[in-house]
Amino acid sequence: NDGGMEGRVIDCLKRAFASKKTLTQQCEREIRYNIRESAVDINLNPVLMRTCKIDIKRYCMDNIADMKVEDINGDQGYNAFGSGTIIECLKKHFKDLKDEKCKLEVAYAVAESRIDINVDPLLHTACQ
Repeated sequence: NDGGMEGRVIDCLKRAFASKKTLTQQCEREIRYNIRESAVDINLNPVLMRTCKIDIKRYCMDNIADMKVEDINGDQGYNAFGSGTIIECLKKHFKDLKDEKCKLEVAYAVAESRIDINVDPLLHTACQ
């Protein structure tokens, strides 16, 4: 848990994993788990959620209209656990995404799933 780091530590480790850098077994296991969970719950990927905020509103509102939630601090998130709807929407609209940082984050998400289809439950299900 990287608490107040806004997902930066996890994001750094995920990028190391995606670039096939050597990680300890325990670290790799935790990163695989985090990637698998964040593939279905965008709230677990605060970097992607923050950088893609505008593109999510632009392209994915139909998918998430009933999913928006606010926590006690007024921060917005999405009640989309288990569906992977938002990340799949961003992948679908990849060429249309306006924010280059968002495109980069979505590309990282795709790269993570290419290393091992088991870390992307939607891809794993589709390929069975």
